[in-house]
Amino acid sequence: MRHAAYLSTSRHGIFYFRLPIPRHLHPSRKCTDLKVSLRTRCPKTASRLSRVLIVSGQSLLAGPTVQAMTYPEIRQHVQNHFRDRLAKFKVHVAELGPISNDRVEGFGAIIRAAEADLSTFVNVTYLDDEGRLLSEFCEAEGITEQLTTDDRRLILRDYQQAYLQLAKAALKYNARYSEFELEDAPAVTSPVLATVAHAADRVSEVAELHIAEGQRSGLWVAKTLTEKHDALNLLSELTKNKPIAAMNKADARAVKAALQKLPKNRNKSPATRGLTVEEMLLLDDVPTASIRTLNGYVSHFQTFFSWAVAQGYAMDNVFEGMRFRLPKHDKDAQRDAFTTNQLAVMFEHLMKSPNGLVRKDEHKWVTLIAMFTGARLNEVAQLGVDDLLLHQGVWCLSFTTDGEDDN
Repeated sequence: MRHAAYLSTSRHGIFYFRLPIPRHLHPSRKCTDLKVSLRTRCPKTASRLSRVLIVSGQSLLAGPTVQAMTYPEIRQHVQNHFRDRLAKFKVHVAELGPISNDRVEGFGAIIRAAEADLSTFVNVTYLDDEGRLLSEFCEAEGITEQLTTDDRRLILRDYQQAYLQLAKAALKYNARYSEFELEDAPAVTSPVLATVAHAADRVSEVAELHIAEGQRSGLWVAKTLTEKHDALNLLSELTKNKPIAAMNKADARAVKAALQKLPKNRNKSPATRGLTVEEMLLLDDVPTASIRTLNGYVSHFQTFFSWAVAQGYAMDNVFEGMRFRLPKHDKDAQRDAFTTNQLAVMFEHLMKSPNGLVRKDEHKWVTLIAMFTGARLNEVAQLGVDDLLLHQGVWCLSFTTDGEDDN
């Protein structure tokens, strides 16, 4: 288990433990974290303390969530689930044409079952397996399966009604592709674009789905997750949370222009802390964020829109090609590489220590490993003895997400 992502230090060298709190678990539905002082400057002590806190925190966060949800939240899960299914169906029809007669008849059977009682509906759609229906739905929506009797009743009732609306909407949309307007020539347009253009999903709503899917898949470490939350919340504010399907290149250019006015350390600086993004952009004489920071935001925007396009929420990745170009000779924007002579001097002092800078033999290894592998400080510092492997007669270092910090 890696702990560096959960640890930070103050300017006085005191270690702090930080546990990100998912938005859906926060009472006010905010993306925040829990920060606790470990009252130590010793890395090993901080690592041992964080190990206990990580296990405890993750156990609490992984606990049941449906039991604590209100009915509107359960309803939102069902709505999101079937909204996503309908969007995928529309994209499928727009790209491949109307569905077969067998599938049309299948939707008709679902409509008849959903208009009947719950038992008939479950029998037709899930072969009378109510447990599998709930299990698959909860897995898709990231909900724990530890449901109360009332939870099961509410989910099944709303699931049945939403499925009925999905089947009717699907058949209605499919019928449009069997009709032709012969009197007047229709305007030339992309059927897929027409499909997406009717979507009402806002940027923030789709962003939450994107982050939830990434969390369920374990795609990001805590630091990346926090950065992604910050970037997509910023995007939502800069676009005034417009429907994502309505986003175009002009919107992306407007976001890029606004980013160039974004203050440096906007959430930490006393001059900007607590202000809305719109208020921040009106300030004069405040240092602006670096190009590298802005490119970090654009990178998150690009990843998000790439996912949105794949899921049928958007037609194009409007942030493709929107990264800022780094000045070739801007010393603040790029780092200079060590020269061969500088590397030779460092190597000599690490291996021979002519000035006594390396007092203990183990002090040299972090720098040497970084020099020869290009690994980052946290990656090298968390290597253990078991990470040194002999592979086909060659000694190798294994950089993984497993292991102990104090080996």
